[in-house]
Amino acid sequence: MTREEKFARALEIIKNTRGIYILEEQDKIFHYVSFIYRGYRIYVQMNKEAIDENHPGEVIFDIFKILPDGCQQTQITYFENFEDMSSIDAIIDDKKFECKSDVRPLMAGVISKITAEKLLKVIDKNGSIREQGIWASPHFCAVGGTWNGDHKIVDVLRAYPEEDGYFDGFQVDLMTENICG
Repeated sequence: MTREEKFARALEIIKNTRGIYILEEQDKIFHYVSFIYRGYRIYVQMNKEAIDENHPGEVIFDIFKILPDGCQQTQITYFENFEDMSSIDAIIDDKKFECKSDVRPLMAGVISKITAEKLLKVIDKNGSIREQGIWASPHFCAVGGTWNGDHKIVDVLRAYPEEDGYFDGFQVDLMTENICG
């Protein structure tokens, strides 16, 4: 099986796993997928390097801890070998990891500490008990369906899905400073 085929298999496993929220996906040129799983951001990619102790498999992954503001993260693993979701579960369940990097935006150039500050301002001003409750619990932020000069929609979602796999949340328009969904 080629590396591309192994990545396609990994992508299929990920998409068929309940409780995953896909943030970004590129399966043609760069071969990666970024998603939220069990309250962590996971980045799975096809290894383009030689397999060695620093790049231990043909499909590799990193795990990031989402910080309380939901817009920033810190890396806790580098280049682990991806066999299936149990590879990720083993590290999360072990809980003996430590943060190995500086704090960085959850989605570079889009979702950052500045975004968190703007969101908090809107939620404090316009948020109901529901929105404030989601913000106060473990959550993450992602780019919504509209991102242009007039509207910049951010999804604010609970970090853990409900039993049916649904991520409860709401949307904020950073341009109009309104809660819109």
